[in-house]
Amino acid sequence: MQESENISQLRRMCKVLATIARILQILAIAMLALFLLGMFAYAVLHAEIFTAPFLGRMKVLWFSVKTQDVLMSGIGIFVLTILGMLALGLVIAFFTLLQSTFAQVAQSYSPFTEEIRKKLLALAVIAVVLALFGGNLLSAIFETIALVAFFLMFDYACELQLQSDETL
Repeated sequence: MQESENISQLRRMCKVLATIARILQILAIAMLALFLLGMFAYAVLHAEIFTAPFLGRMKVLWFSVKTQDVLMSGIGIFVLTILGMLALGLVIAFFTLLQSTFAQVAQSYSPFTEEIRKKLLALAVIAVVLALFGGNLLSAIFETIALVAFFLMFDYACELQLQSDETL
């Protein structure tokens, strides 16, 4: 069976998008490595932040701290490093999943499969978490609404594909 020109074009586009997602994934991994190197270099160059006493003046919960001391203390550097690694790790996971999804769609008979549906759901969850992580609550709310709508339509298409396959 010969596939139509549109399907061939869509398959090629999916392969190109998979390649672009792979490149972005590699760039995100490089950014993570540079981030960790930078944080390590900062910690080495400013080793006194890990040994200096921690004094402050601002109320945070029941503690009195000074904002600059929190950010520049060993605890602050550690927290920033963990949060940065988490954010970049989510970006890497997003591009890895995106590349895998596009590669699978390019090779499959139909994109409306349970496996691709699960990958799209995971992509949506990661995207919303990244929007929340970026501190943009309004954007995360709109993104969640749009992704849920898209996911429900895709779920419906999967059901139609399943019924079509069972009919044939």
